[in-house]
Amino acid sequence: IVKGGDYKKWYGNNIYYVNWENDGAEIRLCESARPQNINYYFKEGLVCAAITTGKNSFRILEANYIFDVNIRAAFPKDPAMTFQVLSLCNSKVVEYLTSVLNPTMAFNIDDFERIPFNDEKTEVIKQNAELLINISKSD
Repeated sequence: IVKGGDYKKWYGNNIYYVNWENDGAEIRLCESARPQNINYYFKEGLVCAAITTGKNSFRILEANYIFDVNIRAAFPKDPAMTFQVLSLCNSKVVEYLTSVLNPTMAFNIDDFERIPFNDEKTEVIKQNAELLINISKSD
């Protein structure tokens, strides 16, 4: 499970495990369990904490993870754009825009949708994002 956790850009806070064997059969038997948005489980995207007292930090959501209620997850319409969107979200430009568009501690999915994105793919941005993710994995 990817959770909110500490400020960490690019990758991280993937510290919990969930038994999703047999499509989560064991979890679904628990009365208090309410799996939500399961059609997005195990899909690549990007995430950030739902609430932060500091700056937002965006991270890759790898295809072998799910996310909890304390995370905002986004899945670009074109999966090939994931690294470009992640790079933009971790930029000073988006840091400033999000502080203006929503100057609260909460980051909502509507805030993602209000960020202007250029859908032009660039290999350099993808390569740089992959490098930063790999560096973040090692710390």
